Amino acid sequence: MEFAVGQVVVYGGHGSGRVVARETRAASPEPQEVVVVELAATLTVTLPIALAHEQLRAVVNETELANVRTTLLRSAHGATSLARRNGRFRGSAHLALVTGSLSSLPAPID
Repeated sequence: MEFAVGQVVVYGGHGSGRVVARETRAASPEPQEVVVVELAATLTVTLPIALAHEQLRAVVNETELANVRTTLLRSAHGATSLARRNGRFRGSAHLALVTGSLSSLPAPID
């Protein structure tokens, strides 16, 4: 990910934001490249570039969103209780949203 100024990114647990700056700051012992993300009108986060690569992700594209919809709408076979399915989806869906790993969403329980 390049982290270009103006790029929309997702910071897990905090939501989406826009890259407002990418700069080099003096730090000891060496200068450090950082990314500044505006999450809300009054909230900005400054992350070293290495941490930004770990913590920020791109917004999902249409293909990824279609895969999520397919997974969530796939009909379950058998007499699976809705409560059981919801409990399983809730934890893993939250993890998928925070980590950005949409492929970790489970298939419906049979």
